[in-house]
Amino acid sequence: MTAAVLIVISSTDRRGAEIEGMTLAHQLTERGTPAQVVALCQGLSPRGLPIEALGSRALSAQTLKHLRKKALESLVVIAYGSTTLPACAFALLGTRRRFVYRSIGDPGEWSRGRVHRLRTSVLFHRACHVVALWPGAARSIESLYRLDESGVAVIPNARDPEFFRPPSDQERAQARRDLGIGERPTIAIIGSLSAEKRVSLLLQTMPLLPHVDLIVVGDGPLRGDLEQSARSTLGDRCRFLGSVDDVRSVLWAVDLVAMTSRTEGLPGVLIEASMCGVASVTTDVGGIRESFRESESVSLVAADVSPADLAEAIDQVLASRRRSNITERSFTENAFNERFTWQHVVAEWESIIRMTAR
Repeated sequence: MTAAVLIVISSTDRRGAEIEGMTLAHQLTERGTPAQVVALCQGLSPRGLPIEALGSRALSAQTLKHLRKKALESLVVIAYGSTTLPACAFALLGTRRRFVYRSIGDPGEWSRGRVHRLRTSVLFHRACHVVALWPGAARSIESLYRLDESGVAVIPNARDPEFFRPPSDQERAQARRDLGIGERPTIAIIGSLSAEKRVSLLLQTMPLLPHVDLIVVGDGPLRGDLEQSARSTLGDRCRFLGSVDDVRSVLWAVDLVAMTSRTEGLPGVLIEASMCGVASVTTDVGGIRESFRESESVSLVAADVSPADLAEAIDQVLASRRRSNITERSFTENAFNERFTWQHVVAEWESIIRMTAR
């Protein structure tokens, strides 16, 4: 037996859900529950996660065959978002092995009509448990897919507060030097460069903030178009870093994190920024309002915010929050951040794993 728990992620790309799944495996193993991670297929990024990819396509016959073999060698399987739900449902047909499905997004946003809901409901019912990111998502799943609430749990994303912490003055100064940031206020947008993240909205906003620079962290299918647009309108005020191994160094350096997504679940970058004492301005989508309503560091704007209103919100937050007080401010977030620590979250996962194994 290779591992007690097999965690299945969609691809080897360095995206939020994939990194979260890998970290969960590490945390479980550290606490005495051996866990292994596999990806359904190789990602698009050449700097992908160093894990095994089961096939060339997520739902190919070869991929499902290899997934079935891996799953039957483990006690519990966790399907971590998106295409892992149909993959595990199909791969385990005809076996007694059931799996846990981790829903990573906003279920209401991704529901596409009656036929889609019916098909997805069949897949959901193949899972032993469904784990949502926030209570509102759990309620949506129960309603949309007719699941009993006893089979739906709520476990948020998690981060290590000893790693994601406010920097000292020296650490912040070094982080800014390493990124070539001078005295000008600098904001960052961190995530996949794909359509639902709407990075283009922030690029349209930046000309209204001529005193502010922008750093874009992440990779994805729209990177080329976004870089070309930024060069023509912002020049050297905007830099694309691609995927980075240590996002903390960016959080320590910048003055604000912006998020302009059309849809989200519970973004890990907002947890990371909050733990590092960094202010965020984000669209009011997914579980952000419900999950961060007690946080003083997260400011919401409308999901359909205009560039002018977004620029005003960013300007107000930059003006009201001075990084010289970052350490003092971060203490007010400690009680809020506690629920997003691995110490708290991995214990809840262990409970789900025990129930599934039984």
